[in-house]
Amino acid sequence: MNFKNVKFFIFVFFAVLFSGCAAKKITVGVPPAQSVQEFITVIAEGTADIRAARISEATDRAYLDAQRKAIETALGKIYSAKTVVEAGRFIEQTVMANVKGYIREWTKIAGPEVQDFPGITDKIIWVKIRAEVGKDKLKEDTLALEEIQKRLGRPDIAVLVENIYSSRVINSKLKEKKFTVRDLDTGASDPVEIALKNKVEIIIEGKVSSSKAGEIMKGLNMKSYQSNVVLKAVNASNGEILSQSSAHAAFPHIDDESGISGAIEKATESACDKLIEKLLAAWEDILNNGNNLSLKIKGILLGNESDFRLILNRYLRGLKEIHSKGFKEGVFTYKLKYLGDAKQLAKELNSIESKFNIEVTGYRVNTVEVKVR
Repeated sequence: MNFKNVKFFIFVFFAVLFSGCAAKKITVGVPPAQSVQEFITVIAEGTADIRAARISEATDRAYLDAQRKAIETALGKIYSAKTVVEAGRFIEQTVMANVKGYIREWTKIAGPEVQDFPGITDKIIWVKIRAEVGKDKLKEDTLALEEIQKRLGRPDIAVLVENIYSSRVINSKLKEKKFTVRDLDTGASDPVEIALKNKVEIIIEGKVSSSKAGEIMKGLNMKSYQSNVVLKAVNASNGEILSQSSAHAAFPHIDDESGISGAIEKATESACDKLIEKLLAAWEDILNNGNNLSLKIKGILLGNESDFRLILNRYLRGLKEIHSKGFKEGVFTYKLKYLGDAKQLAKELNSIESKFNIEVTGYRVNTVEVKVR
């Protein structure tokens, strides 16, 4: 082998060696863009009953509780609040069973502190943390929640508009927007009560009027027909009107029946478009902030009212807000923002265990009545 060939092989050897080293330097510590995970930073509080346990053991449970709440808060930034509540059992089994797999790191902000908590005989440990939760992994492991969110985003609707022409247009528009339209035979009963029992979430009601305005083209017998349509979407969970709209339309025709039906359909189409737009915005607010419900409590002493409210804030799943509306004839009335209907609220109240023995005595469209013993 001559000297030139030796120089060539030496050059190739070192070129390969340094190119390999350079490649390793680029990849180590700088992962590909698709492997970079996004994190959500949240602040959460945690508590644990001390009971007979040691302080250290209760503190560990309080920190674990805070981490679980951090994950739940992170889920609320990915999905609507009602989706998280609706999928409670799924989240408990798939996500909360592996808390450490979703939190990259957490730091203590405050605590641990030993505190008294009304309604609990033993003291509790309280902590507050800041946690970084892996958004991509959390979303990947909760793909099933996307289907729940899609379903919740389009409530089941019943159309209770008597006019056949108007009703036909509304049904068609709703199905076009991917709503599930249900038949609802109310008879002489309260439509909201019937809807609640049949799991219909929204009722659309309306008033339709039409008239013949007169001839518009002499000699051709062409007449103008006009219609006014007023629509409203009612929340079956509490009877509140979520959206309403109205429209006027004119329609020319030589035949009375065709002219009237044409005017009604044209006005309904315009009113329905506006109604659906407002309804979707109102429904999104309900998914995130809850329904307006009333809670009537009988049997609480005045001195225990604030303790009872703290118990609800801590243990009532789906509760977003609670405000006292006064005390009259032995009954406290509260205004709630709740992620569910009155039936769901009644069920959750019955499941609360505390020093207050809560017994649901009845519920209707927007009110739950409770006796405390």
